[in-house]
Amino acid sequence: MKTSVAKRVARNETRYRDYNKQFADSVWVIDADTLEILFISDSTEKISGYKAEELVALNIKEIMTEESYRKTMAQLKKIRRDYEQGMDPSYRLEVECYKRDRSKIWIEITGKFVKEKDEPLQIIGISRDITERKIADMTKDHLVKLLKELLKEQKRLRAEVELYQKLLPICSGCRRIRDENDTWWPLEEYVKRKTGARITHTICPDCTKIYYPDIEEEPGIS
Repeated sequence: MKTSVAKRVARNETRYRDYNKQFADSVWVIDADTLEILFISDSTEKISGYKAEELVALNIKEIMTEESYRKTMAQLKKIRRDYEQGMDPSYRLEVECYKRDRSKIWIEITGKFVKEKDEPLQIIGISRDITERKIADMTKDHLVKLLKELLKEQKRLRAEVELYQKLLPICSGCRRIRDENDTWWPLEEYVKRKTGARITHTICPDCTKIYYPDIEEEPGIS
């Protein structure tokens, strides 16, 4: 049996039925304890494909996706706690629901708790189809995420290029060095061109032992 709030909404629905046929939004009343739909306007058929009489007595869990139902319950629990503490909060949620053909649709819900004398706590609200906007937002978020990933990859590649640029390609045979123009330079000439330093020749202790074994102990060979 419909409670007084639901009856009042139904009376207005009947009174303004001709106007309501042109409305895109759906008006509804839900039992706050059982979450059963007590009343829902005929305009819901434009949104969900369901006729109003098909939805009455259904639990909202039956028409919401699992993720949206979980988030909705968490939000309603918090709002109900605020209401029971003397506040009068309203809420707005974006939920994903199933249409009659089991395709999915995004709905914006605006509602609040209502309690009348000798009546159970109820939730009244309005639902609006926001599927196109939601898809556009999700597409935008996806593109932003993709752009961030591309920038991150670009940064990694730039660092990699900078590392390679710091490496000097040197011939294993003649020890010449290749510059950025693919020109091969003798080591001494390359260093002179890049740094302006002049190279002098000497011999290290290890090479002294190899090439001059007879004088490796003599000082001055360095």
